[in-house]
Amino acid sequence: MKSILLITEDDIVSVCDRLEWADDGRFLFILPPNGDLNDPLDFVRLRRAADYKRVEVGLLTSDKRVRRQAKQLGFPLFRTVAQAERGQRRWRRGQRRSELVGLPTKGGRPLAEWQQTVRRAILPAKRTVLTPRQWGVRYTAVFLFLIAVALMIVLFAYVAPRATITLSPEWEPITTTEIVMADPQQTTVDFANKSIPARQILLTQLWEAEVEATGRTEAAVTPAQGFVLFTNLTDEAVIVPDGTQLRTEDQRLFQTIAPVILPAVEGSTVEAAAAAVVLGPQGNVAANRVTRIVNKELARQVKVENRARMTGGGMEEVTAVSQSDLDKLRSQTLQFLQAVALAQMETSLTEREFFARESLRLVEVLSEEYSHEAGDQAERVSLRMEAVLAGTAVDSTNTAGLAYNALTAHIADGYGLIPDSLYFEPGGIIAVDDAGRVTFELEISGGTAADLAVDGMITAVAGQKTDIAAAYLYDNLPLRDRPTITLWPIWINKMPFWERRVELIIEQ
Repeated sequence: MKSILLITEDDIVSVCDRLEWADDGRFLFILPPNGDLNDPLDFVRLRRAADYKRVEVGLLTSDKRVRRQAKQLGFPLFRTVAQAERGQRRWRRGQRRSELVGLPTKGGRPLAEWQQTVRRAILPAKRTVLTPRQWGVRYTAVFLFLIAVALMIVLFAYVAPRATITLSPEWEPITTTEIVMADPQQTTVDFANKSIPARQILLTQLWEAEVEATGRTEAAVTPAQGFVLFTNLTDEAVIVPDGTQLRTEDQRLFQTIAPVILPAVEGSTVEAAAAAVVLGPQGNVAANRVTRIVNKELARQVKVENRARMTGGGMEEVTAVSQSDLDKLRSQTLQFLQAVALAQMETSLTEREFFARESLRLVEVLSEEYSHEAGDQAERVSLRMEAVLAGTAVDSTNTAGLAYNALTAHIADGYGLIPDSLYFEPGGIIAVDDAGRVTFELEISGGTAADLAVDGMITAVAGQKTDIAAAYLYDNLPLRDRPTITLWPIWINKMPFWERRVELIIEQ
């Protein structure tokens, strides 16, 4: 295909000259807007020139008037060059003419024969007269066609429609409570005795706590004091150092507070201050009771006596540890140990286990150390305790079979248990023994649905209107709601005749 772009000055003469010089069999003339090539006679001349040269000529223009004239003369019309390159079919269809102008573009037939062919294409065909046999064949074909259409309609009525019936049976809730025992020594579920295996958890915990002492006691707070008189038994000076211990006949100890020196004269005396070694009133003694020197070497050099009473030793009431403080401290320590053990045991549970808190118990106290005993003077008292604690974990999956058996025993006749509705959870703890066996309540609940005898129901409603079919099913089945019927196609208002095209859904 050769594309030729025309300018506004090109007329029919220059266009036909281009056909004379061209050596291609197909040409596409691109017409400019408002060009000189717009007279109907120009397109007639172009048609005749193209037929004479036996070439195909197509036009690319958007002018509606030009396109209308060119189409009548059999010029293929295009809007883009790409459309002309791809549109082989448009080239063939565009050569149809509604005006008898020019010569045929293909073949070597005579002009008269070609004109006769074009006239037959343009002029209306003559009426054909059919024979009786032809009429019979035609009517037979029409009859067979109508029968085929009727069979297709019947087949469509049986096969194509589809219905979905949703039934909601009557629903009744049931609840019950079962007494179950979880035994750590058991390995399998005992349905007869309603007992299940359990897991014992042992933990060793260490805890230290302290409390304020609340007891009161009398305590010695001040020593007895006074003066003693030393007498030199030699003719040499004697030094009595501070802290020299003195005593009475009944072994009450005193000591000097400051050093003294006796002159080197036999019989010389010096008075010194002294205080009882032990606090309290036991240091209060009468005159002439402190007469002994503990240091024997010094006792050979001097003698001692108290010429006045030793007084001032006293008692006061102070805070002390009582037995109730120790009991309270032990109780608190055990509570802390149990709380810590409980938290650790619960964190060690699997996803399906629950912990019976009442089963938490003290197995053994390994050590118990108090900082003070009862009666000791102290502001606070502490306790460090190490103990072994135990608890019982119960796997709830082991109770599923017991829950199912307990619930099925309460199902009424004509009803069945809805599997997904079964729910159970542990209730209150009834008892826990020393072996860790836990007896507890198992609270069970579920739902039951009425058994639907749907045999024959689909046959009974086949071909019925949807409202009649729904009413029939609702009256003859134990349903809690009116059935829902969905049809396809949606414009059909009757149930399918073929039972296999009916889908039944039962919503629990």
